[in-house]
Amino acid sequence: MKRFIPNYYAKNLFSLDIDFYINNHIEYILCDLDNTLDAFDSLTPNEETIAYVNKIIEKGIKFYILSNNQKKRVSPFAKALGVEYLHHTGKPFGFKIKRFLKMKGLNINKGMMIGDQILTDVLAAKNVGIRVCLVDQLVKRDQWCTFFNRIIDNHLRNKMIKKGQITRIGG
Repeated sequence: MKRFIPNYYAKNLFSLDIDFYINNHIEYILCDLDNTLDAFDSLTPNEETIAYVNKIIEKGIKFYILSNNQKKRVSPFAKALGVEYLHHTGKPFGFKIKRFLKMKGLNINKGMMIGDQILTDVLAAKNVGIRVCLVDQLVKRDQWCTFFNRIIDNHLRNKMIKKGQITRIGG
């Protein structure tokens, strides 16, 4: 069960104050795209997303998008935000993410992954050895391929909350 428990749990990405990253010595963020950074069917970032990511970057924190989705989905979104990305990450497996971190010269101890799914984002972070913040999904609609993961995810999440293994931080 420990492999499913995130270091942090928040309502959503935007509920995390920038000071949270600074106080936890975060130098970079690896952020999932679909239902974490924006709705899965949003082709371009909305104003809230742009403003939040810009605030992070202005504080000197690097921001990367990591998604299991295809390049044609991730690339235009990342380009509109002015950030780098990794698509087809293979989450929950960590080998592509580890290679990305090594290529960028990023220290595992100085980063954090943020995502909305236990079975992909949390497990990937645990496999890489990086801190992870689990967030609730931004919108209730999902891609069809996420349906079964959500059933398991909701069960695990409710069980962890009930046992007091995760407690929501932020606004």
